[in-house]
Amino acid sequence: ENGANVVATSTGNRNVIRYNSTNNSELFSCYAEGGQRAINIYSTTAVPPTPVYETVRDGLEVGRHYTVCLAKNVTAVKGATFWSLKNKKADDTEVYLEEESAPFEAGKPFIFQATAAKLEVVYGNESANEGKTNGALVGTLEDLDADAFAAISGNIYLLISNALRPRTSGNFLNANRAYVNYDALTPGQPQPAPGKQVRSMPMQPKVATGVENGELLNGANGVQKVLINGELFILQGEKMYNASGVRVK
Repeated sequence: ENGANVVATSTGNRNVIRYNSTNNSELFSCYAEGGQRAINIYSTTAVPPTPVYETVRDGLEVGRHYTVCLAKNVTAVKGATFWSLKNKKADDTEVYLEEESAPFEAGKPFIFQATAAKLEVVYGNESANEGKTNGALVGTLEDLDADAFAAISGNIYLLISNALRPRTSGNFLNANRAYVNYDALTPGQPQPAPGKQVRSMPMQPKVATGVENGELLNGANGVQKVLINGELFILQGEKMYNASGVRVK
């Protein structure tokens, strides 16, 4: 019934009736032999094929966050937890990561945190021709050199050393990575889906106009320290001083 195959065969004095379900995952048989009645019923369940994992990235530092954007869809992963990025703290000091789980759409970017030295995935049959967006993440399947990356308009950030940092002159992006469109971040902490986590990640703010290429250091009491071409400067609101206390801006 329901499209199943029922096959009757006869060999000598053995009569066998076989029943195969529509997906051929089960097999039942019974027979009568030699004037005695016997029933032999068994079931064979098809064994699913062993998934084939392919290495996407190796040489990873366990605990560190990275971005990824793959041209094929992913059905399973090993060696990392995956996260999306859609929200930020109102004071612009942190962003919020939302835990995600496979399957993942082709071309869709994610942040992942390494739990092993290499990231391995099982690919599906779908593919994408270009990187997509996922909240504030913008993926690329191609290398973006410094000129191409600088030509992208917007308030752009990169994930560097477990923090979001503003794009600076000379930055580039390798293929199968992602950058952050800051303006796409929504203020406020998200509500996690059942069984999922939300965690925060620090965000380095842009420093005062004229020193965008500086590296912001830790400060206190409203004072910020920034390195510009190796030289230390102090920021207090709109004012900037050199290490000797002389105001330079």
